[in-house]
Amino acid sequence: MIKLKTYKFKLKPTTKQSQLFNQWLGSCRFIYNLCLEYKKSLYDYGISINKNDIQKELKVIKNETEWLKLVHSQTLQDVTDRLFKTYDKFFKGGGFPKFTNKTKFKSFVFKQGVSLCVNSNKIKLPKIGLVKYYKSQEVIGKIKTVSIIRECDGWYISLSCEVDIVIKPISANIIGLDLGIKDLLIGSDGKIFNNPKTLYKYEKQLKEQQRIISRRKKGSNNRKKTIKQLQLLYKKVRDIRQDHLHKITTQIINENQIIICEELKSKNMMQNHKLAKSIGDASWYKLVFMLEYKAEWYGKTFIKVAPQYTSQDCNICSYRNSELTLKDREWICPSCNTNHDRDINASFNIKYSGINKLTELGHNFDTCGDMDSVTSPAQESHLL
Repeated sequence: MIKLKTYKFKLKPTTKQSQLFNQWLGSCRFIYNLCLEYKKSLYDYGISINKNDIQKELKVIKNETEWLKLVHSQTLQDVTDRLFKTYDKFFKGGGFPKFTNKTKFKSFVFKQGVSLCVNSNKIKLPKIGLVKYYKSQEVIGKIKTVSIIRECDGWYISLSCEVDIVIKPISANIIGLDLGIKDLLIGSDGKIFNNPKTLYKYEKQLKEQQRIISRRKKGSNNRKKTIKQLQLLYKKVRDIRQDHLHKITTQIINENQIIICEELKSKNMMQNHKLAKSIGDASWYKLVFMLEYKAEWYGKTFIKVAPQYTSQDCNICSYRNSELTLKDREWICPSCNTNHDRDINASFNIKYSGINKLTELGHNFDTCGDMDSVTSPAQESHLL
């Protein structure tokens, strides 16, 4: 099964190459703002211009401007692609495209011509040459697109490759997952995945850096240095969180054939100011996204079910405890006298709800709820 897989490495450019990266980034930012201004001015006169026409005019501008000739033509074309993607988002209900600056425009793209040097830690970039990188793993597959990204601690390269993913052996395990804040994931198999709460661990340091920045004079070198330290700290928090999410999602995919998760509206839940920071730190959206694409990669089935009443319903007799509150972590069912852990009970309800949903779609299950036979497991993530 051919899928796109992204590899990310930190680059080790020379001083001259770093200067060249900055020049290319500045040129791309200039073209983005120029095309946006041109498109807006034409719209004021009732004229609409499409991407192909604006790229033709861009070719003329490049031939007349010496410093734009240094940049690869397809790299500049990608800038117009990026602009029109923002317009597509605007027409779908997003914000109107805005002019960009140095802090927001951080990457440029190669669509072809990039090659890796065999048995070496160097990569060849068009019009730039050989650039060293920290080779943490082998790159497998055919390179499709390459992004050069500027981050607070240096330059990175992101390789998007076509990879032949090997389908993992089919197992008989089905798991229901309840998302939480105290514990990140609670499985119906009894496994609990802890929430590292990375943001809270570094909150004190982040506040100290922000206080120092507020005292620094705007535009001073000391302020710039402190801002960079703050950016590095935020990057550390982000990297720790992402590493943890990758580890637990890979474990879940390896151990289970069918993964059933509640469909939470994280964006709406973030409106609760008492829980917004905790929900953001838990990264539920990214967690579910990882489970979804990894399940598709490895031929597993991933579905979402409605989260309503999963904590209130008894998974034994289906009695609904409407008086249950967020503070109640355990409760006894008045109907069958079963002692429930709130989160584990919810994970079982999520599992049974998912099994019912799959049964309606034509899956077969035995009396214990384990999978008997599954038709087209790799296609489930597309259907649901």
